Amino acid sequence: MRLELYLRGDVWWVRGSDGGVKVRKSTKQTSRSKADRVRERWERESADPTYFRADKATVASAAERWLKEIRATMNPETVRFYDAKIRHVVRLLGGVKLSRINHERVLGFIQTREGEGAHSHSIHRELTTLRLTLKSAERAEEFPVDPRKVIPRYKAGYQPGTHWVTAETVWAAIGHLEPNQGAAVAFAIATTADTSSLWRAERSDVSPDYVLVRGTKTSGRLRHVPRVDVMAPFLRHALAYALPEPSKLLFTLCEKLPTKTRKACRAAGVPEFNIRDLRHSAATWMVTAGVPYEVVAKYLGHGSTTMLQRVYGNLAPAGAAHLINERMRAATVPAVYPTTPSEPDNGPHCGPTNNGESL
Repeated sequence: MRLELYLRGDVWWVRGSDGGVKVRKSTKQTSRSKADRVRERWERESADPTYFRADKATVASAAERWLKEIRATMNPETVRFYDAKIRHVVRLLGGVKLSRINHERVLGFIQTREGEGAHSHSIHRELTTLRLTLKSAERAEEFPVDPRKVIPRYKAGYQPGTHWVTAETVWAAIGHLEPNQGAAVAFAIATTADTSSLWRAERSDVSPDYVLVRGTKTSGRLRHVPRVDVMAPFLRHALAYALPEPSKLLFTLCEKLPTKTRKACRAAGVPEFNIRDLRHSAATWMVTAGVPYEVVAKYLGHGSTTMLQRVYGNLAPAGAAHLINERMRAATVPAVYPTTPSEPDNGPHCGPTNNGESL
């Protein structure tokens, strides 16, 4: 459709034809330059339906549709994670029409978030949600360009955690926690489970050969962690102070467990740690003991050894090894329990139970 401007009184109008139909309408502009921009936009909308829809839809409406899409296919916790990240995008860009989203606009979003003190890793994830939102809009023919062309490369600056603690430190903290909370910490070090997996752990997940750890990113993400003798005291403690039957779950949900764990560390006079650090600790003990990366990766649930080599590559293994039990018993690493286990003195729920006997 080709339109031409003409002046009618003080207001600029356009006239032309669209598919043989005469068009005559007001731009509602008294400025020639502004009226010309309106004319160009109308011509583009007529020639490109996608642009027309992009000029009507906003980032907020596109984000709402994308969240609705993933709710049907993703785990609820993953959806909540994305929802939390996209809120910052909607807060700053929600009212912007999709046709106005460009490279400069996204750079402005990044600069604003950096000015607010947001961590680079958080900004990187927020840009990921924006890209997925625009990709959804592209599929719906509401966004006319490839999202990768408008979202700049942004280096997250993420560094995987490497803080680890000794077994004695873990036992000391457990001794200053409530019994069931201490049991959850013991379960975390024994199975390398993350915090959210603790609240899904069930009594039936523990078998003689392995422990089933219920992941959270997808409903089918389950991980079988082999039971090894060196972690047996922690697992034994977790089961001894788990919720009593008939409860299927082992632990009571405690959203403040990370905070309480740090307080327990301070009360015990030991270095502070969080649940994630327990996973790093278990990996550090194994790698230092000389357990092959492939075995440790399998134990942690990694698909490859890339992350292990990146984080623990500077740890020199004691030598070639094949079995976790053999290597960790022989190597010079933080002892999980003493050679002659004994009951701890600082409370009935602290440390190994049953004098170190196997479950």
